[in-house]
Amino acid sequence: MPPAPAQVPYNDWRRLPVAALAAFVPTEAVSVVIPCYQVPAAILAKTLASLERQRFPRHLLEVVLVDDGSEPPLQAPPSPLDVKVVRQERCGYGTWRARNNGVDAAAHDIVLFLDADELVEEEWISAHARWHEAAADILTAGPRWHVATEGLGVEAIRRGNLRSVLADLPTDPPWSRDYYARPDEQLTKADDLFHVVAGGNFGMRKAFYREVGGNAPFRHWGAEDIELAFRAYAYGALMVPVREAMVWHQGRWAEGREERHRASLILDGEMAHLIPHPRCRPVRPGRTYRVPRHVVAVDASERIAPQSVVALVERLLADRIHDLAVRVELGPAQSRSEFAREYLRYHFDDEPRVVVRCVGDADGGGAKEGRSALDEFPIAAFHIRFPATATYRGHLVARLVTKLGSAVHLSCALPTHGGEAVVSITRTWASHRAHRTHAPLETFGDVKTATPSALGVTAAAKGGATMPQPNHRRWIGAVRKRLAALMGRA
Repeated sequence: MPPAPAQVPYNDWRRLPVAALAAFVPTEAVSVVIPCYQVPAAILAKTLASLERQRFPRHLLEVVLVDDGSEPPLQAPPSPLDVKVVRQERCGYGTWRARNNGVDAAAHDIVLFLDADELVEEEWISAHARWHEAAADILTAGPRWHVATEGLGVEAIRRGNLRSVLADLPTDPPWSRDYYARPDEQLTKADDLFHVVAGGNFGMRKAFYREVGGNAPFRHWGAEDIELAFRAYAYGALMVPVREAMVWHQGRWAEGREERHRASLILDGEMAHLIPHPRCRPVRPGRTYRVPRHVVAVDASERIAPQSVVALVERLLADRIHDLAVRVELGPAQSRSEFAREYLRYHFDDEPRVVVRCVGDADGGGAKEGRSALDEFPIAAFHIRFPATATYRGHLVARLVTKLGSAVHLSCALPTHGGEAVVSITRTWASHRAHRTHAPLETFGDVKTATPSALGVTAAAKGGATMPQPNHRRWIGAVRKRLAALMGRA
């Protein structure tokens, strides 16, 4: 029986009951998936030799080698391990497909990913596996150093402690060393562990890997692991940095540096579209991205004139935060109104930041229409619920984000012409965790409420809501006084 999903606040993996590494007794088997393409037999033999040295029950371990169309086809080196070879046709860059096919072929639920040219220290499998035995929705990641292994034989790896064997060889530290050197307190609050996840040293449970969509298609080397790790984070994974899970890349960091640099330059633009995080996407006004950072779901389920819905959507699109998508959700009354649907279609069919969906109506049309905003935009950073009956002026989305701070959820009752309507903002990862665990949002972090005045919204004379406007006369007077003072000093 797999463990339950994690129920800890934020990314505080320290609160999860996990056996100490020295005391860990594994009860579940592990599959190690290794993509291979034209890998030299001597290199792969060293990798398998390091896996043979694991302090992990051999009967609970299988190794899946996925051959990405090598010529000649890959032959597994002799090994006492349970090794299977899976072959796939070469169709361009194939590491992402190899990992997906490796997971499909894996016999066990806990899957660790390793590259064909990496050596693992003796506790590598246990260091990862103890976390995955504790919760179902964890992504573990470990550091990777680089070492020159020319002249190092397979038997030397089989006979000795790996760190001792490599002690006198030239090494390069990982570029992520400073990240793993941060105190635990910082790492439990960090939201950027995805950025240091290396494809050759991470682990997930098979079901969770599939829930987040597995590896996505990539045409170039260098970012498929980071993009997958971000999706796992957005789906509410507990991101665990496992310092004890050390791997050693066979080859110095300088080897292939120019290729890595070119790949990173090519991928910068694509990663900005796929990962709505400041680490990958600069905050620039006017840009529109494939995956929006903010999603505003406008609840138009009540009877409301479509002209009013259009006016609200246009105000949202004019917000100071431009990196957003607006999803207009029509209820049964509007979805059956040909006029309302046509009116909205003609206004927004050619607006890439707006989608119109019919929800809560059996005749609303198809599964896509019935999906929730979280299903349609599963990795946007923030989801905002906005009642179409609320009226306001100004940049309310930006104010909601600012007021949310580090909390996971914020709600506010805005005045309307007929009373009040609640607007809310929620971090996407927290919504996914709450949905997966059926636990309330406050389980995963701070939940706040705000008054309209705290958001800078005041009741309008006729019952609507408005942002207070600046006193231009006072501002102009202050500027004049300042100029007079400066001219007096001159």
